[in-house]
Amino acid sequence: YDLDLSDAEYWRAVASAAGAEPPTDAVIEQLTARDVARWSRPRVEVVGLVADLYGAGLTLGVLSNAPRSFAAGFRSQPWARVFDVAVFSCDTGVAKPAPGAYRRAVEEFARHGVAAHEIVFLDDRPANVGPARAAGLVAHRWVGTDDARDFLIGVGVPLGG
Repeated sequence: YDLDLSDAEYWRAVASAAGAEPPTDAVIEQLTARDVARWSRPRVEVVGLVADLYGAGLTLGVLSNAPRSFAAGFRSQPWARVFDVAVFSCDTGVAKPAPGAYRRAVEEFARHGVAAHEIVFLDDRPANVGPARAAGLVAHRWVGTDDARDFLIGVGVPLGG
């Protein structure tokens, strides 16, 4: 799904795996809309952290394994406008933890004058952290906002505190 499988192909595969009848186009549209909406509501404390990073004048980015519908949903959110870089697997054809995903993010950050060793990468999946480090990023496993703040301050990100 994250590598550009269509919403219809995805939901039909889910139905098949569950032993259910294939969903209609209308049901696929509803399922996709609900799924995107669910992933488009960030937690207040995460939005606060992003606002603090943005307020510090940092170049912000997202590297996400996501299908087209999710990428479009992200880009349509008012809170997403603070991100200078948005790299989605559906656009690149490569997903984390493949090295190419990180290379693409590094290339996009370089367009903003940010070198790989200056990129701080947070991800909740341990399998994505090691390859990010191998690509030269400062990587840390996301376990929550407080831990992320402590890590960011510890590596010199200007958040105060």
